[in-house]
Amino acid sequence: MREPSALMAACTSALTSTASLLLLTTLALTPNNARAQSTPPTNTIPGLTLWAWRLEGDLPRWPRVDDGQTPNAYRVVESVAAIRDPIAADDGPLVDHFAGELRGWIRIDRPGRHMFRLVGDDGARLLIDGRELYDTERLAGFVGEDGLELTAGLHEIRIPFYEDAGKFLVSLQWSAPGAVGYTNIPTDNLRTEAGQTFATSPGIKRWRFASDARRPGDGTPLVSAHPAYRLEKVRTPDFKPQVGALCFLPDGRLALAEWQHDGKVWLLSNLNAAQPTLLAEGLSEPLGLAWVNGALVVTQRGEITRLVDTSADGIYDHADRYECLASG
Repeated sequence: MREPSALMAACTSALTSTASLLLLTTLALTPNNARAQSTPPTNTIPGLTLWAWRLEGDLPRWPRVDDGQTPNAYRVVESVAAIRDPIAADDGPLVDHFAGELRGWIRIDRPGRHMFRLVGDDGARLLIDGRELYDTERLAGFVGEDGLELTAGLHEIRIPFYEDAGKFLVSLQWSAPGAVGYTNIPTDNLRTEAGQTFATSPGIKRWRFASDARRPGDGTPLVSAHPAYRLEKVRTPDFKPQVGALCFLPDGRLALAEWQHDGKVWLLSNLNAAQPTLLAEGLSEPLGLAWVNGALVVTQRGEITRLVDTSADGIYDHADRYECLASG
């Protein structure tokens, strides 16, 4: 049996090792692009911290950058009156297809209701103390105005943003209690952590679309498939459908249904060159296609429909009769 002093020393050593392991595990699991900073640090400097990640592909809605990736741009900005593209980065300016975030604290000198005006094109969100005031992607003119009661002191502020293509702008102004109209926030009222290490890395970052209950799927890009399948990328000119269903016809053409309220079904004969042929339209969110006895059968909201081409030319290329096979 160990002596009490030896046992105490062993327990202390074990606890120290466990604490060190937990600390290392916590650091390893903390993503570079999601730094928790709800508690203001002791030492701050004027401005907000800016991170930005270079992405690839169209961004018609909010992207989500995968955790654990070093940003392409990382620095402190002294003003949020007008941040425009290009955003300087070590591997070249960020002009289109990027996402980022401004983060830090806003110092309130006089308690009361403060109004904020945010412009974000293509999209920006304003969060103060974890509360989202608005998302400009869903607002007319990409402009949001709202206010909230704030006490004197530092309050966490976050402004996630993204840019698809065209002109990019993020602009935040405020109207303090008793003020008339909006003005730029003084640099000294914006605070961020002092002594940051501005680590960046070049290249395209991994991302997916943020979850959206209005759209199917989780937005995760396809990176691999079962060895029994061969992946082929299809790039048709100026044709970017919202795919709801796919089905190959016996002659090799591909039928494609668009998932939308005015759903369409297209036929593609040359997947990388030819323009698609419109077979049917006016369907309600078609999400299934099958070739059955010489015609396409489509499942849409509330109905299973057979798309019949009654023309005498023998070519199945235009559905002029929609037969309801089942409904309810």
